[in-house]
Amino acid sequence: LKVIGITGSQGKTTTKDLLFSILSNEGETIASLASFNNELGVPLTLLRCTDKSKYCILEMGARKSGDIAALTSLANPDVGAVLKVGNAHLGQFGSQEMIAKTKGELIAGLKSGAVAVLGTYDSFTPEMASAKGVMRVTFGDSAKCDIRAADIEARGGFAHFDLVIGSDRHAVELQILGLHQISNALAAAAIASSLGVSVNRIASTLSNHAPLSKWRMELDEANGLTLINDSYNANPESMEAALKVLSLLAQERGGRSWAFLGLMHELGEASDQMHEEIGVIAQNLGIDYLVAINSKSYLKQINPSIVTARHFDNWKESLSLFSEFNPGDVILVKASRAEGLEELASAIKTSVMIEAEGESI
Repeated sequence: LKVIGITGSQGKTTTKDLLFSILSNEGETIASLASFNNELGVPLTLLRCTDKSKYCILEMGARKSGDIAALTSLANPDVGAVLKVGNAHLGQFGSQEMIAKTKGELIAGLKSGAVAVLGTYDSFTPEMASAKGVMRVTFGDSAKCDIRAADIEARGGFAHFDLVIGSDRHAVELQILGLHQISNALAAAAIASSLGVSVNRIASTLSNHAPLSKWRMELDEANGLTLINDSYNANPESMEAALKVLSLLAQERGGRSWAFLGLMHELGEASDQMHEEIGVIAQNLGIDYLVAINSKSYLKQINPSIVTARHFDNWKESLSLFSEFNPGDVILVKASRAEGLEELASAIKTSVMIEAEGESI
């Protein structure tokens, strides 16, 4: 049994889902259900393994320093992957340095002979220290990375690129929305490659992988409208990525862009500033309508002559805007999990997209 631990500020569940698709083709694979990534979820996942299991994929999350170290000690992974260090849970940890130190506990706890898979999207992750005898594999955009993406382009909001591992190069056409998914695909590819899976099998599975987890960049198209439901969670990095997808799709479809944004939680003292920055990013991306739900900070720095801005105390009040949607419009719904904006996304589907023939992809 090969055990894989995955941590990072964002992308854990998508990377786990992609890796599950790849490894399931190689043998019986057990993976964390939903986001079971804590001191209860990790042992429950391990207990599901049997004598027939070949791989076990574990998401590892943290609420405080020491959490990842405890999970690593329990799971004793053969491969440990840190995707990136961002601002998620900044309020709990106080600084990116503390987030990095906590995520790095996975790499520091790896046994000799294990593999450390490290993203190169921030300054902290590539520098994470491991014990002697641990092989290090990097993934990212740089030609220096062991696993990288080349010739990247977006088609219909989906990433097309060449997966490059050593001298091998294979085309990938992702079926999950957004260019930001490339980093998750590269992470899954790096882990699978370190376990001996061939590049062509990895690339083929990545191109055929359909979304497994709900409310994560779910795309619905009906009645001339496009809905992006990314209501599962939010932090500044994932919010910017989702807004870029919204802008791109609206341009491609020739319609207007609507961003229904709820609060991003656990950002601590920097919360107001980070919400304001997202508002400015939305403006700079040319978002037409910025609808803030219980989150006025998004609107503080934007120019109302450039972006049509609205604020509602709760999502039900925003139902009044549905009559303003036009064919071709693209709508994003995104917030932290506790805001419950999946109900808003559901309301949009049932009230203005109902009985349409579009499929959910």
